[in-house]
Amino acid sequence: DGNMRLWFPVLTGLGRLVGNDPRVELRSRAMEELFGVLRAHGGSFSEEMWLLVYQGVLYPIFDDVIHMGEVSDTEWLRTTCGPAMQALTSVFCLHFAATNGLLDLHLSLLSKCVVHTNETVAETGVSNVRRLLSESGAGLKRDHWGVVCDVMREMFDRSGPLSDEELSGEGSVEGRLARVV
Repeated sequence: DGNMRLWFPVLTGLGRLVGNDPRVELRSRAMEELFGVLRAHGGSFSEEMWLLVYQGVLYPIFDDVIHMGEVSDTEWLRTTCGPAMQALTSVFCLHFAATNGLLDLHLSLLSKCVVHTNETVAETGVSNVRRLLSESGAGLKRDHWGVVCDVMREMFDRSGPLSDEELSGEGSVEGRLARVV
């Protein structure tokens, strides 16, 4: 696919800057450009191209946040995580006709944020789930709603209060947190 050969290296480079560069100004500019390109040209991407972009460019931006119980780079969290997640959800909704097949992947990313131990990450996840459903809800089909309900149930199960039985033994906080991460 011609789009893939042209866009993927550019998008990958921008995504790496957003996720890993220590310079706030460069991360911010790379984020503007990355999501600007996706807003402007994502409508011409096939579903397969979106899958590749999502898995190879967008999801990796949030790898450190998702795979760490504690977030060490609080500057990245404060300056980049929220805006990048908002931009991702916005682009996802804008091109929902092409991205709807990736709803489970996007909800999976958001749910990992919602159940995160860091309150800022969790709030970012909740606000983006709300945004996704308010902006794309009218376009969701029955099978999409099934995915949404399954992910919501899983989020509630993983982040809800614990019973007395769960607080001791196998359902201890440590055991429950291990299942979340």
